Amino acid sequence: MPQTNQVVHDISIVRLKSLNGLEQLALDQSPLIAITGANGCGKSTILHALACAYRPSSDVASSNYKFPQFFLPTTDSKWEGSSFSIRHSYREGTTQVERREYAYGKAHDRWTPRYESRPVRYVDYIGIRTCVPSIEDEYATTYLELTSVLRNDDLGNAIRTAASKVLNRNYTSLARKSYGTKRRYRGVQFGGIDYSSLSMGAGEQRVFEIVERIYTAPKYSLILIDEIDLLLHEDALQKLVSVLNERATEKSLQVIFTTHRESVLARVDLTVHHIFHADGRTLTMPSTHPDVWHRLTGHSIRSLEVFVEDDLAQTIVAKVASDLKLRKHVEIVAVGAATNLFTLASGLALRGESLSTKSFVLDGDVFSTDHDKNAQVKRVLTGHGPLVEQKRAEVLSAITQFDCPVNSWPEKAFHEMLTSIDDKDEVTSVAREIDIPMERHRFLNDIISRLGDSRETGLHKVVEAASQSDGWATYVKPIASWLQGKQRELHL
Repeated sequence: MPQTNQVVHDISIVRLKSLNGLEQLALDQSPLIAITGANGCGKSTILHALACAYRPSSDVASSNYKFPQFFLPTTDSKWEGSSFSIRHSYREGTTQVERREYAYGKAHDRWTPRYESRPVRYVDYIGIRTCVPSIEDEYATTYLELTSVLRNDDLGNAIRTAASKVLNRNYTSLARKSYGTKRRYRGVQFGGIDYSSLSMGAGEQRVFEIVERIYTAPKYSLILIDEIDLLLHEDALQKLVSVLNERATEKSLQVIFTTHRESVLARVDLTVHHIFHADGRTLTMPSTHPDVWHRLTGHSIRSLEVFVEDDLAQTIVAKVASDLKLRKHVEIVAVGAATNLFTLASGLALRGESLSTKSFVLDGDVFSTDHDKNAQVKRVLTGHGPLVEQKRAEVLSAITQFDCPVNSWPEKAFHEMLTSIDDKDEVTSVAREIDIPMERHRFLNDIISRLGDSRETGLHKVVEAASQSDGWATYVKPIASWLQGKQRELHL
């Protein structure tokens, strides 16, 4: 009986190439998952492991990826000691199997489990080889008489339309072209000219390859794309990701790709995981802001670093630092979710960086108790012994938070600050017109929208106005005290 509803929830890697101790990298948060990180961090290795984790179904022709294809034993390495696991759900008939764990590894001579014992799923790995233009793989130097068969079926038209959208070209036909019995090429018509993949540019060829394989994949497939951004200009990349998301949502596909392009971090239709190494371990940070990406691969050029959750907190800290005449000494980086602050602090500590000049500021609405903070640090900094405890203590001492009222959140606190001010300036007048919504971010968005400003300008106006309220000093006291202490300590 065929299996359906396949989904891989996460992958954990004990040891595989450069990856060590990577715990439960979530892969089920959205149809599209992007994996980013510096060269050599192990992005492609994750795709290779996932490709080998499955065997093909007998119902649909597909590739059967085996470990030697990606982990070829050589005199340099036989891959002994490699170990990873996935959690996978599927339906077989009326039986739903939830989050079954499958473990893989190579203790001695061969990988386990046996290939026929792997879970069943259609998997397609689209590697960097697809970037090589067809003409560079062609060995013929004489005239080729190509036969052509138009693809006018629904699937062929869908592929042609999608590729037209990505490349901003109105392709009027798609065909299969061949020479002899073994040599196959893709054919298109654009601007009244017929041509084959032998005449395509490398980027054009790869777009068609990716689009065709995503459209021909059966429902619930796993599609793995290495270096999706190679050969593509920015507009084409963004449109390609949109096309992939539409098709993946329609067919319940999981599409996981690697990329070096920072622009994908701003998209809301996919999940981003940034991979980095610290003290021999592999850590991951979701939804990484570009500033964090650079921080993890570089060094601070200012005396003090403050890491916050979002642009509102960034503006608040900038105001406090400016009032203390410290702004030129403080680097302020937004990292996204509160959990990212714990991951980043732990990663920097594991890399041996001192946290004494760094503050990781929570908004104060989550992880507000010592117990909550301890639990989050232990989630990232696993293990036992004096060194681990020392690192945990360093991280905890660097974590602080705004003094947000109990059962409140930043937007609600700002609503109360703004509406408590007697002055009837532009910002406070608009604030009084808006009831605090249950949706946490709508209040500030509404103010900025009514002011007609850019988000950066609007946040600056809101923070400047709130700083005149009686509640401001209490709200920012933790970070203000930390900055004042460092000002005295470092003679800034």
